[in-house]
Amino acid sequence: MDKLIAGFVQVMASVERRLLTRIEPLEKQLPDLVAFVATPTIGPPGPPGERGELGAKGDPGAPGEIGPTGPAGAPGEPGARGDLGAKGETGAPGEIGPAGPHGPPGEPGPSGKDGVDGKPGADGLDGEPGAAGLDGLNGKDGAPGRDGLDGKDGAPGAPGEKGADGLHGRDGLPGRDGQHGINGEPGAKGLDGKDGADGLGFEDVDEEVLDGGRILVRRWTRGERVKEFRHQLATVIYRGVYIAGKQYDQGDVVTWGGSMWHGNETTMVRPGDGSKAWTLAVKKGSDGRDGKLPETAPVVRLDGSKRA
Repeated sequence: MDKLIAGFVQVMASVERRLLTRIEPLEKQLPDLVAFVATPTIGPPGPPGERGELGAKGDPGAPGEIGPTGPAGAPGEPGARGDLGAKGETGAPGEIGPAGPHGPPGEPGPSGKDGVDGKPGADGLDGEPGAAGLDGLNGKDGAPGRDGLDGKDGAPGAPGEKGADGLHGRDGLPGRDGQHGINGEPGAKGLDGKDGADGLGFEDVDEEVLDGGRILVRRWTRGERVKEFRHQLATVIYRGVYIAGKQYDQGDVVTWGGSMWHGNETTMVRPGDGSKAWTLAVKKGSDGRDGKLPETAPVVRLDGSKRA
């Protein structure tokens, strides 16, 4: 880890030297540019221009306020007689006069409507019984009555004849397993098996490192026989600036937000979001103060010459 941090510091120092190399010529030209902008040259005023054409007539102004009323004039001569006016509305009716004498009787009017029927009268006395009538027709059968109680059992009947044989019944369920029998005598000794192939040894192994040291491959080879095993290591490997959506494994180191982060497990989460997948290894330092130009620095003009 110390070597990694030292290498990172060297890279940052190299970048800083390159930036200072490019900024220094610009700083030398800055005073001339400031002096040129701060002292602009103002020329003499130009001659007056020609007289412009007459403008269009303006809109009329708003009317003024109404003045005070003048004194009343002398009365004029009477005018000519006017035309006859329209007829007035009818007046209200007068009071009712006294009743006149009776007139002759009129003709008889039409017959009136029938009156309402009266209530029925009381029942009369019973009459004498009449002669006997003829016999009526037979009525319909009534509904069946309820079942009677069960009678007592009768005497047993004589035995019947032998019936035919029934069909075969279904197979019964399987019986339970019987008890274990006594162990038999040991069998005869078998023949010896063939010798197996020789195993692979350390002289047949070859190792290969992939993915910048993340994957260790151990491969045993003898003739056409090959056996391979892959192991993922947690070696610290710098993967550059964090890239969103990329998978990082345990041991990967990235820079994000000016700080360096160490991966604790396989993840795609962004560092600094509170996840346990990342651990802050190197925290971002504070910003340095603004640099100042030395007072004795020579002023360089835009043409490259120095001003005394």
